[in-house]
Amino acid sequence: MKSTLFLILILLLVSCQKQQSEDKIITGYIEEELRLIASPQSGWIIENDIVEGDRIQPGQLLFRLDNENQVNEVKTLEKNLEAAKASINDMQKGARPDELKSMNAQLQEAQSRFELAQNELVRAEKLFKKGLLDQSKLDTAKSNKEVIAAQIKSLQSKLNLAQLGARSDQIIQAQAQAEAIVSQLSIAKYNLSQRDVYSGISGVVKEVLYHKGEYVQPSSIVLKLQLPELNKVRFYIPQSELVNVSLNQKISVSADGMSQPVEARISYISESVEFTPPVIYSNESRDKLVFLVEARLSAESSLHAGLPVDIKL
Repeated sequence: MKSTLFLILILLLVSCQKQQSEDKIITGYIEEELRLIASPQSGWIIENDIVEGDRIQPGQLLFRLDNENQVNEVKTLEKNLEAAKASINDMQKGARPDELKSMNAQLQEAQSRFELAQNELVRAEKLFKKGLLDQSKLDTAKSNKEVIAAQIKSLQSKLNLAQLGARSDQIIQAQAQAEAIVSQLSIAKYNLSQRDVYSGISGVVKEVLYHKGEYVQPSSIVLKLQLPELNKVRFYIPQSELVNVSLNQKISVSADGMSQPVEARISYISESVEFTPPVIYSNESRDKLVFLVEARLSAESSLHAGLPVDIKL
């Protein structure tokens, strides 16, 4: 009977020791996940109604920079592009009907003057042969006819060019200039769009560093967003415990005041050993060489950043 009781006692002690080993508690803490929202450009903040604690949704306006210069640049380039397109259109079509009509009228008038000049030269030659006209006046009549003939040739050439339109190389050059304006306009519109900064994620405003009326430089951090759903557990384990942890392993996390522990999955195991950081609230682990382990909490967890927690592997 005594031997039986002794055996039962031994089994109970072994069971308790095994349970204590299986239920080993490790101290850790909750670390927050932050996103830093920076200004893409320099400028004055003209709108920023965000305050600490606000919950932000994707697509929500965070802050706005002054944009008068950017708006004016876009308008100017749009007008330049319209003018360039109109110029190309004119080149491809040739001269307008009223311009062609005017050129034809000038050509006809020059041809009429040429006929008169030719008749005048014939008359002058006859008079010169009869000795009734001196050499200088004959030369003047010849020169007048030649001048009008040159004018006719010039007007005819201009009319032909006007009917054909601009040369192909001129059109190509004008098109290249228009394409350059399109590129400049695209950049100007992008720069204008960067004056309004919208959130691409959901989160909670942790800190606002710049407010309305303040000037920011490019890449200046304007506000910090906290992502509570991405908060993680950080804890440290000695080398002897490395064999008991693995990536995606489920762990149990609890804290003071919690009725039930929450679940987390190990997402990171450090490959480098280090001394236990002072943020770990445990005298037993002080000055021990340990490995950092991180675990992602379940989405429904409401544990706050900085909260000390107990982890059960």
